[in-house]
Amino acid sequence: HILYGQEKVIIGGEKLIVTGTDYLEVYQEHDFDSPVNVILKFGEGYLVGANNGLYYYNEEGAGVDTIFKENLLVSSLVEDTGGLWVGTFGDGLWRFDGERWQRRYLLRDTGIFDFVNTLSYNYPFLWVGTPSGIFRYNGGSWNQLFVSDSSEVYEVNCILQRMFKTYIGTEQGLFVYANDSLTAVPEFKDMQI
Repeated sequence: HILYGQEKVIIGGEKLIVTGTDYLEVYQEHDFDSPVNVILKFGEGYLVGANNGLYYYNEEGAGVDTIFKENLLVSSLVEDTGGLWVGTFGDGLWRFDGERWQRRYLLRDTGIFDFVNTLSYNYPFLWVGTPSGIFRYNGGSWNQLFVSDSSEVYEVNCILQRMFKTYIGTEQGLFVYANDSLTAVPEFKDMQI
């Protein structure tokens, strides 16, 4: 994962590396005893999701000074208008409102969000991609999305939201959600995206 700042580049891999924009000079390195899975600009610093927790990195020289949540394999992060969503691989979907953590789930299947591959937010919708399909949250209710009248689920790997369309990459191909309809893109059928 790579994020560009004004004069720095934040790179996640086996460790967190802060370099100049020319990549010639390494300013700082932080080892979490675990690979870095995701980085999100957050406040005056960055949230770093690793295999062993969620950390806060303050770029003003304080380094990694806060563990937001320990012992979670963090797979994805996204900020919404009122808080932070954290997707994990095995420990569920979490929301932090600035004061408390709350695990989110569906009453009909409390384990459906145990494994979250990707998250995306664009007001007013949170999109959640899991091995069990595509879910969309509007702030009040959850919907699982299906192609036409099918009940087939797809393992979701990535989500890209645009103004009027949302693109969803899966193990079985590329899908587009537009005009309240989910459709497969034929040119990408059976292609892992």
